Amino acid sequence: MATKVEIGDCIKVYRECARPASVVSGRLLKLENTCNLSTQWTQRDLERSENIKFERNHTVLCGHNIIRNDVPVELGSELIRNTSPSGKLTAIIRKVTPKKGDEEKHYLEVWNKTQKVKNIDLLAQEKHGKVYNQDGQFGCLEWSSSEKQLLYVAEKKRPKTASYFETKPKEDGGDETAKKDEPVKGEQFVYQDNWGEQFTSKSHPALCIVDIDSEIVKVLDGLPEDISAGQALWSPDDKGIVFVGWWHEPFRLGIIYCTNRKSAVFHADIESGKCEMLSAEDKSVRSPRFNAAKTRLVYLQSKMGGPHYSCCELMMYNWETKQTSTVVPVVDKPSDADAFPGLFLVNLPQRCWSTDNIRVVLPTVWRSKQELISVNTDTHKVIRLTNDPDIGCWTLIDIYNDCMAATYSSPNRPCTMVLGKLAPNDDAPVNSTWKPFDEEVVQFSDISWEIKTFKPKVDASEPRFAGLDYEAILLRPTEAQNSSTLAPLVVWPHGGPHSVHLAGYNPYPATLCRLGFSVLLVNYRGSVGFGQAGVYSLLGNIGCQDVHDVQNVVDALVADGLADENKLLLCGGSHGGFLVTHLIGQFPGKYKACIARNPVVNIASMIGSTDIPDWCMVENGLEYDFKDLANSKLCESLLTKSPIHHAHKVITPTMIMLGANDARVPPKQGHEFYKAMKSRGVKVRLLVYPEDEHPISKVDAEADAIVNIFKWYSEHLG
Repeated sequence: MATKVEIGDCIKVYRECARPASVVSGRLLKLENTCNLSTQWTQRDLERSENIKFERNHTVLCGHNIIRNDVPVELGSELIRNTSPSGKLTAIIRKVTPKKGDEEKHYLEVWNKTQKVKNIDLLAQEKHGKVYNQDGQFGCLEWSSSEKQLLYVAEKKRPKTASYFETKPKEDGGDETAKKDEPVKGEQFVYQDNWGEQFTSKSHPALCIVDIDSEIVKVLDGLPEDISAGQALWSPDDKGIVFVGWWHEPFRLGIIYCTNRKSAVFHADIESGKCEMLSAEDKSVRSPRFNAAKTRLVYLQSKMGGPHYSCCELMMYNWETKQTSTVVPVVDKPSDADAFPGLFLVNLPQRCWSTDNIRVVLPTVWRSKQELISVNTDTHKVIRLTNDPDIGCWTLIDIYNDCMAATYSSPNRPCTMVLGKLAPNDDAPVNSTWKPFDEEVVQFSDISWEIKTFKPKVDASEPRFAGLDYEAILLRPTEAQNSSTLAPLVVWPHGGPHSVHLAGYNPYPATLCRLGFSVLLVNYRGSVGFGQAGVYSLLGNIGCQDVHDVQNVVDALVADGLADENKLLLCGGSHGGFLVTHLIGQFPGKYKACIARNPVVNIASMIGSTDIPDWCMVENGLEYDFKDLANSKLCESLLTKSPIHHAHKVITPTMIMLGANDARVPPKQGHEFYKAMKSRGVKVRLLVYPEDEHPISKVDAEADAIVNIFKWYSEHLG
């Protein structure tokens, strides 16, 4: 079926699957008798080879009836934006691309309802370096309650440097300021430690305040020198700043996708410069969020160290009593498949509090889905707000006056924006009537999907991990269900390994399915969303438990007549690449073709070059210590758990895709496997995307990759 499809058909189908836009952020604002919802979206533009951003505005009646959707407007080079508490002003920090020979400019724009009223050159005062965007880790843009000041994050100012051999004419006078600003000679090539993958330009963030009237920028002093600050908020009286600080000594580890880095919630008093820690020191925290009354501060807390992503706690700091309490604890093992599995999310929504200042609304991974829940910070009760068998992934955009703007999607249904109303209390029925903003909702009727549950063939010997199950999401061409010929099956384990395939929309699986392939997205034991025990069960067992979980699913589908054992294919990236290269080594000849994207193939050689050396240790079942050095015993253990250990058995044609700027899984990992295959005469192809990092997500690279994947599969199915 799939082999009869031409490349031109693949390009056409991918265009259709990649076209739907997705929501990045949104804000509900109260008007006189209505609300305005302003949303920012992103969309792939294949012709321009870039992700474009655009804004939509919607008018909503207080009874959450949608009465008008305005025409979308494309946005320019915004780094970050936010609307003031009153809704009367909007702040935008914009990056302006310099003309030839000029330096990059960062402007703070303040807009009222009719025009731009301020445009401040933030870099002109030379108080700090480049401003951070809304990066999900450090960046923020926060209005004070007076709407006279704005808080943001920028790179700390560094001394100017020059060569030892650079000469400068002496100036008359002896101006002390001029002497102070003189470049430091011989320092221009000194290495600056950074926060790793996708954060290589971010080293030491600084908290900055700009006074809108005077246009003066101030960098907050008095913060500990050994932390990087971000995710900042104004304290209730505007006299202080609440922020998260991440320790960066003795050196920084990669931080993206890692919710286990040592960090704490701090409060800095602006006038006195005093800085105090509000949370425990030996934890990893993120996403502080005040309620509207500024009496309660919630944040997410995880164990420091260990797996990069695991079940977290919802903590609350009472601003009036100065007491901290655990609102939602870690769930080790849910009681059954329908029970709450614990909190699994990277960040809380920017606004997540209900009108009563007691409940918090948030999305969380719930096995292979993502659902919306409400948490009562008084009673600690968790209420599931969404549970639709046809919808796999919910996200909260914003909540205001208990009006909730959200999105949902499924493997055959791109992002749809809806409006709902939160029930007045936990005892009232949950309002399950979600109204879509758009009359035409995109859905691909030629894709069907289901979630299947599996038990491991061999149960864990440790009692804590016994009885764990796992899932896989199966996408099938609708027409193939009525055909006597089974579609080729693409087996796709996720990366991480402590991540998850959500039953949401992804243009890659959708494209392959519409081209005639079935796609199996495997959430093996170790995936998040199944309780903490599931995450910890994999530590020390990578290359074995996860590999056999994937193969167990494939064997089960073949036995059930849902897959043809002669039409099995593989695709995976990062730890998913680790798994697919393991599978073709441990089960030689089982798979017709393999795609490995930035794969981990040799942990022993990776540990000294990755931005996450702790990953190499922890997944091997060992505690990480900054002072540990590689030794022969450790290297042997890491090597035997790696796919390269089985490379001599591989006969499956393999295509490797690498991002040249990947700091997470260095490209040499893929090169190592490529050379191993070439030396043994195994058919192998290597694609290197020069501008991409770990995800290989730039528009041109992503488009090129899907066509090459389709072509590689088609060539090797015959």
